[in-house]
Amino acid sequence: MHIIIVGAGLSGLAAACRLTQLGHKVTVFERRATLSTTGGHIMVRSNVSKIVKQWGLGDDIEAISDVSLSGIYRRAEDGEVLHERLPAKYTEHPDWGTVRDRLLRVFYERAVANQADVSFGVAVTKVQEDEVKAFVKFDSGETVEADLVLATDGALSRLRQFILPDDIAAQARVASMTFHQVAVSEDELLEHPSTKHLTNDANLTVWFGQGSYAVGRYSTKLGRFGGIFAVPSGNEENPKLWEEGFSQTLEDIEVLTILLQQYNDLEYVTNIWEKVRIPRTARVKAFARTNHENYQLGGAQMVKQNANKNDSSTNEPANGQSAAVKPDRDAEFNSPAFNAWLYAYDAAEEVAKATTGLAK
Repeated sequence: MHIIIVGAGLSGLAAACRLTQLGHKVTVFERRATLSTTGGHIMVRSNVSKIVKQWGLGDDIEAISDVSLSGIYRRAEDGEVLHERLPAKYTEHPDWGTVRDRLLRVFYERAVANQADVSFGVAVTKVQEDEVKAFVKFDSGETVEADLVLATDGALSRLRQFILPDDIAAQARVASMTFHQVAVSEDELLEHPSTKHLTNDANLTVWFGQGSYAVGRYSTKLGRFGGIFAVPSGNEENPKLWEEGFSQTLEDIEVLTILLQQYNDLEYVTNIWEKVRIPRTARVKAFARTNHENYQLGGAQMVKQNANKNDSSTNEPANGQSAAVKPDRDAEFNSPAFNAWLYAYDAAEEVAKATTGLAK
């Protein structure tokens, strides 16, 4: 099958990597002149570290990552821990913390090694289809056909309008915050008594202030701290996709490739893919929105959770028995049942559930 991917970001190159590995002919078009080096720290969550290990990329990504055993949520003014999220309670697969440019390079090099054709400086302006083929149109007016087109051109996608029906609200959510990325070397951290402690912990940390927050992590392998400071932006809104992240797009790719290995009918593949992925991503988006709103409130909800450790919203499985926790998509956010559903996702199992009993 010939597959065209529009966008050479993390999602596009990850898809190219996996699809070429499975024997598909893949062409990637990227409007930028080179690989993007924007973006800082990124988490490869346990539900995704499992996937990339299955793709044979585990060693490559682990080499540029630190294991993050927990997510720690602190009050900025005094450092008090308000909440701690422990993915390791729900899965044997690690959370990895790394940086975007290194991760992008891993996917790019593997995709090219697998014979993906990646072209930079090429702007796709439109995608369309007929009953047999899909097509991409360039700003030059030239058109190229493929069996399948994947639009991975980012949160502010120019192609989304040609692919999704008008009744699907799929635009990027605009947050009225400005996001400042920082990268600080180990030497600089050690120079200041107030920052030395940041080199002692590779776990993801969120610091809450009233109306603002910071997210960051120290990389022992790279010898630097990477983080984002989010502050109110007034009238200068900064477009930011809060509703779906890297982990969800990797799950999207894994489900798609599983289906493509099993079925030749692309309409059927698309229908099952939507059946599997839309409920998952909708719930994760709601979780992400709730987190963002809570961050802006200074972690008030997490303070409430910690006030009553017996409440169902705490992170602890009953009697410490994580294996007994039954994953539940509809459970309260941050509860053991919800966290088990979030972190221990199995794409193949979800595809099997969706296709059981269907005639094809």
